[in-house]
This record gives sequence, structure tokens and C-alpha cells, in this order.
Amino acid sequence: MSRRNQSGFNLVETVATLAIAATVTGLAVPALNFMFQRAQQSAVLTELASGLQTARTQAIRSGQPVSFCPSADGERCDRGPAPDWADGWILFSDTDADVRRSPGERLLYRYRHLHPSFTLVGSHGLEHGSGFLPGGEALRSGLLDYCAGGDEGRRLHLLESGQWRIEPLSTCRAVGDLTSVLPTPPPERKDATGLKE
Repeated sequence: MSRRNQSGFNLVETVATLAIAATVTGLAVPALNFMFQRAQQSAVLTELASGLQTARTQAIRSGQPVSFCPSADGERCDRGPAPDWADGWILFSDTDADVRRSPGERLLYRYRHLHPSFTLVGSHGLEHGSGFLPGGEALRSGLLDYCAGGDEGRRLHLLESGQWRIEPLSTCRAVGDLTSVLPTPPPERKDATGLKE
């Protein structure tokens, strides 16, 4: 009896191929998720920096203060103890420079809500917003911490000069946990005898 040449895969080859495919997919999905999260983080920070630049430019051009604040409804500034900027924020002409949108103050732009797993929380002066004076200086300096569903985030530091910088934020915590946006005190230093300096 002669055997014919058979083509195809046997059961062992098929199972081995499926195991390799599952392993590669298992490794690729977290990497793709990480890349997607980084791209979204970059887009939000770009939008935030663009909004600040728009506010500053508008204040200089118009000769009147322009402010920005967290706003869930897209009309009024949120005034709770720790509003989440991820609910949305607004840019408006702030004729009285009080960082509160009053009747008659023109709304310039509404920023969208962020993804539910993202947080954007202000501290050290930016809890309820800030703005820019006609000379380009900030009405209030402070920090905005952006976290994208993980332990790592970014911090926007608005300076009194009206400039800002974006820095890495090593730890993110839950919204409303103000300790997440407060700097941790440095550890106590002790001299060689073990006494505090």
C-alpha cells in the first residue's frame, strides 16, 4: 500500500499555532492600550495648553482679563470644594477679573468632558480657575493635575508670569482626594547622631 502525500495541518500543529497567536495577542493588547492612553493624554494636554494660550492671547489683544474655570454645565464656573476639570471647562471674558462668569461676560469657548477614567484637578490656586490680565500675567498661579486612569499623569504648572510648563506627575489618586495634588513633604533628615536637623 502506498501512502498519498497529504497536505494540511495536524492537530498538534494547529494547537501550537493557536497558542503562539494567543500569546502574541496577549502581549500586544496591553501595549496598544498603553499607546492609546498616551495619545489621549497628549491630546488633552495639547488642548489644555492651547486653551491657555488662547485665553492669554485674547486678554492681551482685547485689553481685558480673560479667565477659565471648571464647568460641568458649560455656562457657569463650578465652585465645589474640589471640582473635577474633566467634567469640562470654559473660557470667558472676565471684565471684573474675579474668575467667576457673571451675567454679561461673554463665553469664548466650552471644552468637552473628558473620558470618565480621566481626572483633571486644580490645586495651589487653580482649584476654581484662573485667567490672564491684559499684560499676559496670570490672575492666579497654581497646578492642574491630569491623570489618565493609571498611576502616572502630568502636571501643568501655571506661573505668575502667565507662562506654564508641563511636568511628569508620578502618582495619581482618586478625584476629591486633595492629597493627590498636594506635594508630599520631604522626609525628615537626621544627622549622624540620629537627631533631627
